[in-house]
Amino acid sequence: MNSIRTTMFQLTAAGLFLALLTMMCVGSAHAQSPNLALQSNGCVCTHSSGGSGTYGPDQYNDGLFTAWGWTGTSGNPDPTNYIQFTWTSPKSVGEITFFRVGLTTRCLSAGRIQYWNGTSWINHWDFTLGTTSLTESVTFPSVATTMLRVTYMTITGSQTSNPNFYEIEIRSTVNGFNNAGINDMTSPNNFCAGSYPVTVNLTNAGFNQITSATINWKLNNVLQTPISWTGLLDTLNVTTRNTQVTLTTMNFASGTPYTFEVWSSMPNGVADTVTNNDTLIVTKQAALSGSFTIGGASPDFPNIAAAVNALNQFGLCGPVVFDIRSGTYNEQVSLGSIAGSSAVNTVTFQSETGNRADVNLTSGAATSTTNNYVFQLNGADYVTVRNMTITATNGSYGTVLDIQGGAEHNTFENVDFMGVQTTSTSSYMTVIWSPSGSLDNYNTLLGCNIRNGSFNMYMYGSGTTATENGFHVENCEFTGAYYYPIYFYYMGELEFLNNRVVKDSGYPYMYSMLMYYGFNSKIERNTFTTDGGTYGYGFMIYYDNYYQTGTSRIVNNFFTSRNSNPYAYYAARVYYCNDILFAHNTLYMDGTYASGYTLYSYYGANQRYFNNIIINTGVGRAWYVPSPAAISASDYNNIVAAGSVLAYWSGDRANLLALQTASCMDAASVS
Repeated sequence: MNSIRTTMFQLTAAGLFLALLTMMCVGSAHAQSPNLALQSNGCVCTHSSGGSGTYGPDQYNDGLFTAWGWTGTSGNPDPTNYIQFTWTSPKSVGEITFFRVGLTTRCLSAGRIQYWNGTSWINHWDFTLGTTSLTESVTFPSVATTMLRVTYMTITGSQTSNPNFYEIEIRSTVNGFNNAGINDMTSPNNFCAGSYPVTVNLTNAGFNQITSATINWKLNNVLQTPISWTGLLDTLNVTTRNTQVTLTTMNFASGTPYTFEVWSSMPNGVADTVTNNDTLIVTKQAALSGSFTIGGASPDFPNIAAAVNALNQFGLCGPVVFDIRSGTYNEQVSLGSIAGSSAVNTVTFQSETGNRADVNLTSGAATSTTNNYVFQLNGADYVTVRNMTITATNGSYGTVLDIQGGAEHNTFENVDFMGVQTTSTSSYMTVIWSPSGSLDNYNTLLGCNIRNGSFNMYMYGSGTTATENGFHVENCEFTGAYYYPIYFYYMGELEFLNNRVVKDSGYPYMYSMLMYYGFNSKIERNTFTTDGGTYGYGFMIYYDNYYQTGTSRIVNNFFTSRNSNPYAYYAARVYYCNDILFAHNTLYMDGTYASGYTLYSYYGANQRYFNNIIINTGVGRAWYVPSPAAISASDYNNIVAAGSVLAYWSGDRANLLALQTASCMDAASVS
């Protein structure tokens, strides 16, 4: 991979003369080359995160220069976020121009160009931009592709994140008469150790047909035997301008980098007058497979970030286990989409001793919402983190685990997530976070402790019918949250099993868990406790199975709301939910508030209540049902209230007999 810095319209006298001569002979092909990035040319621009609507990526390629967009970044350089241009058919591209908004803040100063080769993203060209002109162009070896990305962005100025652009243009760089170049190594890619052909792409970037060329190359800086190529590279379209040439077949050992320098010369037997696209320098290494050590004496990787970089760069060709030696690792770690990952080719990070206290990944380096994490999964799949501690120390941006970018099938087992003790209600201080609009399905927490923060956990899907699905939480403990322990929004097929949730201090509105707009939920064998505060709200499930069809189970849980003064409202609230089995639960509430209800069942349909123990030792009611049509069956419950009214069922019911008479249910219940 080569790098180059170019600035628009900087021409030497000789260059100006050559340009004028070219215009007189054939017209300026470069000047007439269309902007392939334009929406009107069929290009779609997206980005991994950042502005939307009037500040979204559509501003980059509308050709108007009247409004600007911004792209989210985290870290300098940032290997995970990107700006992407997509076409429905391959385009030959070789130049990108950035129209930056400012030079003193949020200014893109460097980055990497990647292209899609049909199966994976290929690192193609590193660039550095100038600091005196808002408009900067980068030329790079022409490549034919349907998708192009700008990533590994470095941002300078008073704010070193979230670059702004008025426009981004992409053009072809067909110029010169006899102009050949090497723009890609197409084989091997994402490969295991072994023997593979080494193949490069020879391209015609000029006006003439090319029938012969010499391909020169070095391996680890040792000159190899040149290849004399003959054939036909036409000028009709992208396909006819490119061909594959095999340099050799060689063995790639595991864990060994191989650097290739490949360049073309003598197209049609004459000197190539355009040389900036001749040469490709790329390092290839076999994808990872097997067990590796991190840290300590003579490790395979000195720290966690180095191991993650290897995964991001080389991918997987088999299961990988990283055994982390005991110690504290002061790092931010971000895992992007890993080439080759699957249900078989998994990645595991674990403490070598098996003791979660022996490895502590910690960071306070977050500076904004774009790099607010200690450990981030940004599109990574099939990753397991086991037996370690992850700690945030930043008092303004204190997220420990950030899950986004469509990260799926990941597991955290026996991990302590240690947030910051705070008095903030901001989601910036959430211990475990999955942002709105990011559908990160089928992830798992097993045996974890989640401590402190504003929220212990804040998970947010995209919408009522675009839910984040299959989140499994089991045998975990949630304590110390200042605001709310758990906040689920648009989470479908949630499984929350055998957990302990405690809210006993902090913000005076005492919720244990809030669930909005889910379906097929399983809430089983948990303990939910709120203790103290001014307003006792307990557990709430809201509009479950309302927008998507499902059947949910709230079974064998213990719900407690106690010592809230003066307003003890609920221990559990079922609000506008359909198709709910509420069974074998124990609910307890005390308090001096007369309008407090241990269980509040508010509208919905086909709710079934069996074998529950519902107790209010204060002055309020045990059960409140303003809409009896929501309940299709209820029996074998033990319903107790110390006050003068046992329940409300379309009116106050002083005792069990009155409740049975009004409801025509609970024939076998007791009080």
